[in-house]
Amino acid sequence: MAVINKSRLQQYLKLEYNVLLSSLHGVGKTTVIKEIFTEAFGERWRYFSAATMDVFVDLIGIPKVVVNEDGRNVMKLVRPEFVEYDQVEAIFLDEFNRANAKTLNAVMELLQFKSLNGHKLKNLRVIWACINPEDETDTYNVNHIDPAQLDRFHVHYTIPYKLEEEYFHAKYPITAPIFIQWWNDLPIDIRKMVSPRRVDYAADAHAKGCRLEDFLPVESNVSALRTLLKSLPFHELIKNVKTDEEAAIFVKDINNSTKLLDLVKANDAASIDFFVKYGSKIPKELVEPFAEFVYARKNGFDVVASLEELIDKLPNDKGNQGTAALINNVKLELLYKNGGSLENDIRALGNTKHNLVMKLANRCCDVMITCQAETLQRIFWGVEGKVANRPTNFHQIVLILSKVGGFFTVKQKTYINTKLYTRKVVEDMNYI
Repeated sequence: MAVINKSRLQQYLKLEYNVLLSSLHGVGKTTVIKEIFTEAFGERWRYFSAATMDVFVDLIGIPKVVVNEDGRNVMKLVRPEFVEYDQVEAIFLDEFNRANAKTLNAVMELLQFKSLNGHKLKNLRVIWACINPEDETDTYNVNHIDPAQLDRFHVHYTIPYKLEEEYFHAKYPITAPIFIQWWNDLPIDIRKMVSPRRVDYAADAHAKGCRLEDFLPVESNVSALRTLLKSLPFHELIKNVKTDEEAAIFVKDINNSTKLLDLVKANDAASIDFFVKYGSKIPKELVEPFAEFVYARKNGFDVVASLEELIDKLPNDKGNQGTAALINNVKLELLYKNGGSLENDIRALGNTKHNLVMKLANRCCDVMITCQAETLQRIFWGVEGKVANRPTNFHQIVLILSKVGGFFTVKQKTYINTKLYTRKVVEDMNYI
């Protein structure tokens, strides 16, 4: 599922190196090791989930009182069969840093000497283990592995957090390009919520007609993925457009232009390439929405960590429809999913960094003064129009700036109110 160099691991196995694999969850560590060991040893290896191991039952053995030849009672270990008869060539310890201290200590001897309490396992060649990494935020409920134990592993193999494209193309030949593109376009913090294993779950579920929202987190923009998946036949139509004249005819069809806009919004590479190549021939009223979204995407606007970061990313020159696109392309629902509000942030930032909020107000003011009526309709209400009654980010920010007060002059308010009302962008003559 993720990018794991199987041939490299097989080389380490031949060299009889102990290997520690580390990665975020859901990349396929366990699956790959099981495949390698089965291919190399058949049934002569053992798998343990270290988190649930009992070090005595599973490895060292259980003490039992026996009577020796002179009639005295002595203690003897009843070892697991594979240990007593030396039946394995490899041991795989999954979730290694979730093991308890006794297990970790027993494995120290196993790693260095291939023995347990002095009992040598003569056929044992390697011990491999998998872990999820420790971090400062305690992402994973794992135990600390000290440097001495880590040093017993010859190889520390860190698996990159990427999709194994060859795997997905082989398993899902039709939809793999869509799932791969969608996942690669996710912000890194959201991508960590959607492991390669979860992408595999979702792709399999989609192939079986299941609801994607039941397999993917809401933050991962499932609607964009669904839009991309519906685009597969549309991609074939795009490929057939070879000239500027054919492109102009193609986008005059409102169904084609609407579909193209949806796919540009979903960051579909083929649709964006089509726009970049043929944009000059597309009618102006159709070009502007594409230009706005492409501009926003190219300038890295999707998810921001704070309102301050949003403002910092705005250009310092005179605001235009590109500026509005940057503001409208931010997913504010992610910014405030854990509480807080846009209004509270603007008020707080206005008190501590007044000049920064003035920058936001000035850019908004420039947009409202310079843009034409049709463009303003889209800036305030989105591509669905005023009838949908869903104010954009830009619309909400302007209202809050007006409510907070002190960011627009009387002259600016008079001009903007008149323009927005007479152009039928808003229904209130005293909008701000």
